[in-house]
Parts: sequence; structure tokens; C-alpha cells
Amino acid sequence: MKFADYFKEAIAYGKSLGFRNGKDRDFAVELDESRTVEHVDGTHFYPSFLIVWKDSGINVCTPICIEPEITVEQQLKLIKLFIAGYEQYLADKKEPVAADSAE
Repeated sequence: MKFADYFKEAIAYGKSLGFRNGKDRDFAVELDESRTVEHVDGTHFYPSFLIVWKDSGINVCTPICIEPEITVEQQLKLIKLFIAGYEQYLADKKEPVAADSAE
């Protein structure tokens, strides 16, 4: 199973709230805001709301351009879905210790 597969439910819920699926890489999954903002150099980009880094944790930002605005309860549900996916990833990657497999 690929790292991004652990977060399919969270990404689907995020999309239902107006976020967009950002870049899926082997080492990270990103959920971006739906509207672009402008850098000082004039380039546009989609701000990240949440990035899950493989083996490094979760980075959550404050949403700034989501329309319609989401509630705190929706934010918490979304973050919990990402946490659940990350916990499953960690559980699946855990290698058995000699004591775990001895019988």
C-alpha cells in the first residue's frame, strides 16, 4: 500500500469541504486550499492547509481562503481523519519484535 492510500478517506472529506488534493509524493500527502493567493513576486499558488510527512508527522496550517468557510468541528474531524490514517500507517509499518512473534 502506498503512503497516500492511508489518507483516502481524509482527502475525500477535505474535498467535500472545499479543499483540493495537493501534491501526492512518496514521502508526503498535501491538502491545499481551493483558491490561489499571490506571492510578492506575482506568482500564484495554492496555500497548504495540511501536510502529512512520511515518518515525520503532520503539519496543520490555518485556513485562509476556503469558501465556504468551514467550522471548527469540520476542521477537527478532518484532522482526526488524517491522524487515524497516520496511526494505521504506523501500525502497518511496525516490524514484529522477536518477543511478539515467539510462540
